Amino acid sequence: MRWILCKTKSATATPGTGRPRTTQAPDHADAVASVTDLRVLLIDDGDTRDFLANTLRHYGANVTAASSVREALAALGRVDPQVLVCNCEMGDVDTAMLVQAIRSLEAAQQRRIPTIAVAPVERTRQASLGFHISLPRPLNPQVLVSLMGKLTPTTPAS
Repeated sequence: MRWILCKTKSATATPGTGRPRTTQAPDHADAVASVTDLRVLLIDDGDTRDFLANTLRHYGANVTAASSVREALAALGRVDPQVLVCNCEMGDVDTAMLVQAIRSLEAAQQRRIPTIAVAPVERTRQASLGFHISLPRPLNPQVLVSLMGKLTPTTPAS
């Protein structure tokens, strides 16, 4: 399974220079600042797991990448994630078991762990599986970072 990533920056000419300029959504800088040092558990068995992990690290997130639900479940206590991003089209994925483990951890720690599903399926299906939000493919990294920033506290816990 491949993750397809798109750029969201648009280039337009800077007045009087003819040189391109880059524009971003107004809240982009705030979103990037809010994911700095954020502990992310990324679950993907595809060949772009490392690319997505490195992209999130570029924005300042502390990423632990797991290649299976079993690996993610083993990492949950060790990593203490503040957000979870999951490719819901993995071969071994049992999202119900994963979401149940996250909800148990939330109850034990009396805190909310935002969960983001990524799959080319209807959003309602993923929401019914217990994820807080789902993102369709193609996945835009800036949208993912922005959502992570909005779903998590402004100051990551240490």
